[in-house]
Amino acid sequence: MKQFDLNDETFLARWLADSLSDEELHAFESHPDYFKYQKIKDVSSLLYLPQLDRDQMLEKVKSSRTNHKLDKDKAYTSWRTIFAVAASVVVLLGFLWFTYMAPSTLTAPQGERMMVALPDGSQMWLNSASTAKFNKYNWEDNRLVKLEGEAYFRVKKGKKFTVRTPKGEVHVLGTQFEVQSLTDLFIVNCFEGKVRVESKEQNTILAPGEGIVKINNNTFRNETITLPQPEWIEKSSVSYTNVPLTVAVAALKKHFGLQIENVERIPSTLRYTGRFSTTELETAVKSVFGPIAIPYKLSDDKKTLTLQ
Repeated sequence: MKQFDLNDETFLARWLADSLSDEELHAFESHPDYFKYQKIKDVSSLLYLPQLDRDQMLEKVKSSRTNHKLDKDKAYTSWRTIFAVAASVVVLLGFLWFTYMAPSTLTAPQGERMMVALPDGSQMWLNSASTAKFNKYNWEDNRLVKLEGEAYFRVKKGKKFTVRTPKGEVHVLGTQFEVQSLTDLFIVNCFEGKVRVESKEQNTILAPGEGIVKINNNTFRNETITLPQPEWIEKSSVSYTNVPLTVAVAALKKHFGLQIENVERIPSTLRYTGRFSTTELETAVKSVFGPIAIPYKLSDDKKTLTLQ
């Protein structure tokens, strides 16, 4: 006897449509639930079902799907628009910050000096190949200059004025002073007013005519200043007193962008006292190495100095 399966999706449909075979119908009539299904069939036959226009219904379904897609597209477009506007605002704010709020960065070209008028009217001179950063938009509340290299300041009276370097900080209210912050050298000279120097090793207040020098990782030493301002302000030269020769060599490298080879051959005991030009390379090299008779060779393109 052929079996049937009520879970078969087509079986009941074929039964309702009177499409079962005699064998299938006989087997179904023997099923204990047959009379329940028959009763449902009898009652449903009494129900009135309106005549449907299948073409019209198809068009409605298509229209409904189209409208639903339009709604989804509209919602998607709305969110996409919102995100696009938000992204534009972020880009605009970033542009405004970098254009108007980001710190100003100034670097004096090699062999040249640069005078900068700070937002409060204070003045800053940058020596050759030196870099300073400051923010002019919060300057009134925070007079801070970040310095790498050499600079001379004439500071107008007002709130605390700070020069921050990798070697330490210098704080003033209104004064004239010089800061040199190089790889192996940290110098602060006070020409007018008072200057407070803060570092990990020492806190010092300098009066006019006083200066301090720190070479490499040694302790600070006091200096007496006799000039009214740094020599390099008026002359294209720098001077050092009793510093390791390597400090002067590093200054040559900085001011001229010079590649110096065999620096390790310089005895650590050699000292340098003197002055050299920051614009005339060959004159500067002779000023540094001539007095101590260290032989050297300068390349034809004036970019490399080899110690021999």
